[in-house]
Amino acid sequence: MAVSDSPDPVAAGTETVYTVTVRNAGPAPATSVRALVSLPVGFRYVGSNARCTTSGCYLGEIPAHGERRFTVTAAVAEDLVHRNGGPKTVATSVEVANLAGPDPSPAGNKAQEDTRVVAVADLAMTGFTATAPDQLLVGQSAEVPLKVKVANNGPSTPMDAVVSFTGGVADLPVLALAKGSPRELAATVRFSCDKPGNQRVALAASVAPASAADTDPEPGNNGGEASFTVDCVIPVAINIKPGSNPNSINPKEANVPLAVLTTKAGEYGLPIAFDATSIQPLSVRFGPRDAAWTGQATGSEVHRRGHVEDSLERGNPETVRDGDADMVLHFGSGESGLTPGLAEACVKGTVTGAGAAVYRFFGCDATRVH
Repeated sequence: MAVSDSPDPVAAGTETVYTVTVRNAGPAPATSVRALVSLPVGFRYVGSNARCTTSGCYLGEIPAHGERRFTVTAAVAEDLVHRNGGPKTVATSVEVANLAGPDPSPAGNKAQEDTRVVAVADLAMTGFTATAPDQLLVGQSAEVPLKVKVANNGPSTPMDAVVSFTGGVADLPVLALAKGSPRELAATVRFSCDKPGNQRVALAASVAPASAADTDPEPGNNGGEASFTVDCVIPVAINIKPGSNPNSINPKEANVPLAVLTTKAGEYGLPIAFDATSIQPLSVRFGPRDAAWTGQATGSEVHRRGHVEDSLERGNPETVRDGDADMVLHFGSGESGLTPGLAEACVKGTVTGAGAAVYRFFGCDATRVH
């Protein structure tokens, strides 16, 4: 007799079919033939084209020099490979007997087939997002949260996987990813503003089996992309009420002067140089820090224009002019939302850079509103 299997290797979570061939070498008919098929642990009997019960498969009579062939279908446990820690080779044995009489040569009545069981799962990336701040100051950096969703569509489950990223993000292990139980993972990527303007970052991620012995038959759904854009705002130095320190402001003051200073890189601790004469005066808004930063400040230039002059620099006392051309602007304190007790006020606006590019800038100075 002989037994063969198909497919081999077989994926955990699928089925394999054993074909058993029983031959009668004679000289007489075998009138009541029974085959005992012993499946390995982790294999479950599904069906057969023979008459099979818990006591065996009954083939009836096989004439002398004849043969009978039948199949047995078995389901492989979906977690067999994961429980084993890797692919596993198992053995299925078949023993045949003639219940109606003795067999003069029983040595050939047994056969065995080894089956290799492997893990095969369609891993998929079902989501990839990045949540970055809308804006940062040039010279600042931030951790951008990433969220990745992965799934195992089977048939083998669970499967250890790994998510890999571009952009210097560390790999994420995904242990025992189970079919029907998507997993959400978190990571971060550090973004730094090193130049002004909108900076776009595109990231790619992909999920794959963690073990080289495991396979994914559908790699087309393993990857995803996420992108974000950050407006890198130029930090600037401003001097509220040049020549005055402290900068005392009456909440009803109608004409508060401030100078946006032209600076070299490193001056006032600023990371890049700034030409204040290129400011677009009507774009500038003045008010409390949070309102200015978020674009909600309401103070606008009361003269509807800017004044280019060599303003007094910040200091104590404020008596130095450095020879640079600065931009002096004027705002109403009430219109700007300056209220008693406010210790800081800020401006935000746009400036024309090289090649007519337009960038945003932001700066603050201490105040004493009373």
